[in-house]
Amino acid sequence: MITRLSISNFILIDTLDIEVGQGMTVLTGETGAGKSILLGALGAALGNRMSSKGLLKDPTKKAIVEVSFQVSEDLRDTFESKDFDYEPTTVFRRELLPTGKSRGFINDTPAKSAHLNFFASLLVDINSQSDSGLLHNLQDQLGLIDSFESVEVEKAAYAAAFKEWKSCLKEFDLLQSSNEENDLDYFEFLYHELDTANIKKGEVSTIENTLARVKNQHKYSESIEELNELYSKEGGVMDQLFTLESKLQRLAIDQTEFENELIELQSVISVLQQLEKSAAQRTSELNQEVDADALQERLSKINALVSKHKLLDADDLVDKFDEIAGRIQTIHQKSNRIKELTSLIKEWSLKVQELGGVLQALRTNASLQIQQTL
Repeated sequence: MITRLSISNFILIDTLDIEVGQGMTVLTGETGAGKSILLGALGAALGNRMSSKGLLKDPTKKAIVEVSFQVSEDLRDTFESKDFDYEPTTVFRRELLPTGKSRGFINDTPAKSAHLNFFASLLVDINSQSDSGLLHNLQDQLGLIDSFESVEVEKAAYAAAFKEWKSCLKEFDLLQSSNEENDLDYFEFLYHELDTANIKKGEVSTIENTLARVKNQHKYSESIEELNELYSKEGGVMDQLFTLESKLQRLAIDQTEFENELIELQSVISVLQQLEKSAAQRTSELNQEVDADALQERLSKINALVSKHKLLDADDLVDKFDEIAGRIQTIHQKSNRIKELTSLIKEWSLKVQELGGVLQALRTNASLQIQQTL
């Protein structure tokens, strides 16, 4: 609260010192008595923008306006956060200089007009004919009412419920604005098409190799049969190598210098045996019946899907299948979430109304107390 107002050299005032005591203080006077001059001086001390021109009674001297406040301990942190010393009795001073400039101070610490204005808003509210101040401010009216009734718990509960309700509404509107549900049938069609195709990575390469082999099967068959004959016929390559191995084994028993030759020969035999096995496998594969027309049809179908989905190769179809499956799952999850949010919005709406009713009843009771007090 204001405890003192001191004015010097301001408009018609030489010096004025007003002490304000506890309770209600009233300054009265007829029109033109100077009430507005006091309000103007008070406004200067509270940081209102103004030039000293025309405001100095003696234009060669500065005007000084000081206002003393009794300040609650609750504002200590606020003062210190702005780098001002907290004092239980805080003094605002504004000096209007003959040059037209002005200087402000809070407890003798230089302060900008913005600082004076900021702290003044926490300490005093001026209501005049042209400015109703905080009287018509809904939040301040509620703050006044709430100060007569302890409603912090109810306010916190209402605020939490209101926040949840608004959050659900926001998410609901966001999900509703998306039109992916309209594409669900299309995505499911693409999914079933790829699922039926059942394409595997590397499948196209395998098909192309098989078709190439079938195309040259006759040439391959003759070559591989000749190779098998060289390996397996009586007196062929392998028989001769086995005979040579047997002779070297006998020689190596008595003459160790043949051991290295024997080892090298056995290595050659091992390699040729592997080649013989591979040739036999190739012969078995060539003898299998291959439906080239079915393979070609399968390849054409895969290539058509690659083109349809604008992909680089067939292996990308596998990733595309997973992507479409994911989108379908997301749409279904979204649909379920919308249903869930619809229920939550209804629940939170009822909760907000219930808690709002409790808070309103408390505030109505507080407003009646204020009326009786006044």
